[in-house]
Amino acid sequence: MRLCGALAFSAAIALALAPVEAKDIAGNWFTKTGEHFITISRAGPEYIGQVDPHPLQSPGSIPVTVTLGDFNGGPTHVHFIKTGVLDDEAHHTFVETYDLDLSPEGDRLIGTWSQKSPFYPDGTSPSPYELYRRE
Repeated sequence: MRLCGALAFSAAIALALAPVEAKDIAGNWFTKTGEHFITISRAGPEYIGQVDPHPLQSPGSIPVTVTLGDFNGGPTHVHFIKTGVLDDEAHHTFVETYDLDLSPEGDRLIGTWSQKSPFYPDGTSPSPYELYRRE
């Protein structure tokens, strides 16, 4: 009996010390350059996305207001659309579409993005895109 208890205790310690892996898309996600991109929260079985409506910008750039729409997230996949309106005279609008999957390690969202804007009225082809988890 003592051997079984000792083995169970050792197994419990090993599990407690094992690295915790993220198993879903909930978290704070950043670009490769370290800029906060999106926060995904879990409310019961549903996932909710949130972006900063006035992201940091480089000096001299035109301010933009960003909204999030068509958000559809599951444990390992997320689809969403970000719309930005530039605070210029014409109020140019761009629409970015993202389709991303959680990496096996749980530390990245990997997939594609495309954009429609006055500069690309027919849209761009989907391009590779990655976000990085930071807590």
